[in-house]
Amino acid sequence: MADQKKKNPSRTDAKTSKKKEGRRYRKAKNQKTKVNTRQIVEAVSYTILALTIICIAFLGRQPMGPQILLNQPAAERIVAEFPFSYTSEILSERQAIAVRAQIPPVFKRSDLPFLEFSESISELQDEIVRVLIEFEDEGKEQLQVELEKTINEWLRATEIPADARTIYELTDRTSSKERAELFKKALQALSLLYDDGIYAAQSKDTNTKNVAVIQILNEANDGNLPNARSLSEAEIALRREIDSLSRNDKTARTLFDIFSAGLSSNLVYSESDTTIAINRAVEKITPPTFSYKEGDTLIEPAAIVDELDLERMKKYAEFALETDNDPLLFNTLFFKRFIFSLFLLTAIGLFLKRGLRDRVKRTRTLAIGAVCLLINLLIIRMVLELGELIAMNNRGVLSILPYVAPCALAPILVAALIGIVPAIFTALVISMLFGITQASSIELMLITFLSGAVGAYFSTDIRTRTELVRAGIFAGIAAALAAVLNGSLNDFSLGLITEQLLIAFVIGLLSGIVSVGLLPLLENLFKATTDITLLELTDFNHP
Repeated sequence: MADQKKKNPSRTDAKTSKKKEGRRYRKAKNQKTKVNTRQIVEAVSYTILALTIICIAFLGRQPMGPQILLNQPAAERIVAEFPFSYTSEILSERQAIAVRAQIPPVFKRSDLPFLEFSESISELQDEIVRVLIEFEDEGKEQLQVELEKTINEWLRATEIPADARTIYELTDRTSSKERAELFKKALQALSLLYDDGIYAAQSKDTNTKNVAVIQILNEANDGNLPNARSLSEAEIALRREIDSLSRNDKTARTLFDIFSAGLSSNLVYSESDTTIAINRAVEKITPPTFSYKEGDTLIEPAAIVDELDLERMKKYAEFALETDNDPLLFNTLFFKRFIFSLFLLTAIGLFLKRGLRDRVKRTRTLAIGAVCLLINLLIIRMVLELGELIAMNNRGVLSILPYVAPCALAPILVAALIGIVPAIFTALVISMLFGITQASSIELMLITFLSGAVGAYFSTDIRTRTELVRAGIFAGIAAALAAVLNGSLNDFSLGLITEQLLIAFVIGLLSGIVSVGLLPLLENLFKATTDITLLELTDFNHP
């Protein structure tokens, strides 16, 4: 056997080489399988990341429509893409305000003051007749004493500021029939004044024109438009009527002293009835309705946008949503944005695949960038949603809302953690996604990208945490200057440009401050050590 092996050494070497080749093939196959599995995992992970980013940015978002700002010139002509009509709530409210101003106040008119005074006059007449019957035969002096005594008691009871002697002299000058006729006609004159209405002036200087037209309801809620008088006017009218009743000046004067005490306000303002009258008038208003055909101009270019223009565009957008059969979440707009965003994220993914060949470094870069990007997008989404809710009651918020979004936060964090190049890509992604949500505004894309890029630049190779705040300040300055340039080119008012400038700067500063708090959390999460941490560890004075 040994001789045979020695005789066939070539056959043994062939078997050995085949075994080695088999082992090498199986090893290469296993490595290839591992590589393919790793690539699939990376592709799936990146796809999930891309889908998450797109959903956070766009899912459930409604179209912004043309960007128009209150009291600012329209940048372009806006035409109706479909016929629609709407009722103007603003003009309806203006009409209602005009009607409310025209409706006179409603006063409740009461006959109670006149009835009470009429009863008092009847009591006086009855008492005079009673005294005449009882003391007429006892002499004139005794009759005078009793009459004055009775009249004084009546004056005290009624609190009428008249003199008892003058009333006695009236009874002495007139017969019972004449006196009864005078009192009857005086009461009739007083009754007519009460029917017209008497109101109490608020002060001596009150101008009667302030209550020239009023609505009056009596106790039966019957309304009319009388010639209402103030107390002073009623006194003049009563004196004029009483003077016509008697030729004797003393008699007329005494009657006036008695019956002028019966004048009092019988008109009381009724808030509830005034409200009812106003509501009835408002209900009769025909709301103004506007109709537009397809191709009709909604807003002229360079026209100053007012509240009616904003309302028209709001109604136009609402009508478009009502007639759109697309679902709220996964609608046509979402899929359009999805496709364009997917192109962007795919291009970035391919660049990272070729630019970072080290798998561990590439995975770490993607993980840190993804977390920072998702945090930033979530904050931007919350800010935009909250801002749009506030804008429902205050349309002026829409003019500064794009500058409230902290788009430089993620680039600052990524630059501090892994470097300037990934930070620039992060700024690019955020600016593109944000610009798409703002009606694909190129201006806002460039402004947010500039802010993020400047923040990333000043966050590279930093050695203290305060330098993060400085990076945020420079990012805010860049956004503020870009806002000023954009506002000037679009002929925005100085007030609006100032608002946008201040908001952009403040948001940049806040982004720097927030990044100071988030950076240690991200360092602990990814076990990353920045130059800031290394310097703090070597500083024995640092706690």
